[in-house]
Amino acid sequence: MSRTTGFEEFLKKPSCLKSFRRFLQKEFSQENLDFWLAVEMYKNCTLKKQDKLGVVIYKTYIHEDAPNQVNLDADAMNETLQRLLQPDETTFDVAQKNIFELMERDPFRRYMADKTNCMKSNSFGLSFMADVKCIIIVFSYKLKLNIMVVLESTDRYNKNLYKN
Repeated sequence: MSRTTGFEEFLKKPSCLKSFRRFLQKEFSQENLDFWLAVEMYKNCTLKKQDKLGVVIYKTYIHEDAPNQVNLDADAMNETLQRLLQPDETTFDVAQKNIFELMERDPFRRYMADKTNCMKSNSFGLSFMADVKCIIIVFSYKLKLNIMVVLESTDRYNKNLYKN
């Protein structure tokens, strides 16, 4: 039985995810969250789709020339490269955990410390409501596979947000 962290619970809430991604964009580090989301999608794909998506994730986030390269430690990088030789649903687990811990340790703490982020109330209870859908777009450009994570939303602000 795994222990769920507050950060994991936070990422399960669409409005929190959206707000945190905006924060990461300001810090120019949204590739970490995009990678984490892409791996979550990878884990839930069929084996046939995992083969293709695994290559896309590698070329987009892990390869030394990746356009959105994430900063993995050497152990996570080596383990992931080994697992890519015989991919399965756990191929990116070590790398994903590495990036998760990085986000939890650094940008998430800054996000929560920032007084302008109103997500702190009610243990990540939604202080604003949002419909968010995550769309993964895979495209080929000159035989290079790329992945984009697009968050679309329609915000509906909770009227109780400003009640004292």
